[in-house]
Amino acid sequence: MDSKGFIENFAHQVQCYRDLLQLARRKKDILVAGKVQELDKLLGVEQALLLRARQLEEERLSLLEGVGAELNMDPGELTREHLFSCLTGEEREEAGRLEAELREILAQLQEENQLNQQLIQQALDFIEFSRGLLSGIDGHILDKKA
Repeated sequence: MDSKGFIENFAHQVQCYRDLLQLARRKKDILVAGKVQELDKLLGVEQALLLRARQLEEERLSLLEGVGAELNMDPGELTREHLFSCLTGEEREEAGRLEAELREILAQLQEENQLNQQLIQQALDFIEFSRGLLSGIDGHILDKKA
């Protein structure tokens, strides 16, 4: 097994999701401040990071295919234990640390994304409410002119 490649991929994934978490936190501040242009720029950066995360996942799947071939197993059947059994003690420790960090980052990212989704929904609701008010005002003005 390419254990070095596996650990490096894992570390890159952790960094990528750490960057996504930082962006999600910035996005929250931008949404609260209503800075549309900054949000647009941030979304471009976010798309690039999501593409990077996808590439890293494809690389991870390729590494799993190699491990599966070595162990004569279908890559879909490989478990954490199978992978960790192919690592040295130090590598196992590093992979375990990265795994724990990734789990924590993903949990925080999920929370941030849910909050951002709520903020976006509130902004959309406010826009719809304001639009309704303006439509009502326009309707009353037209009624008075007629």
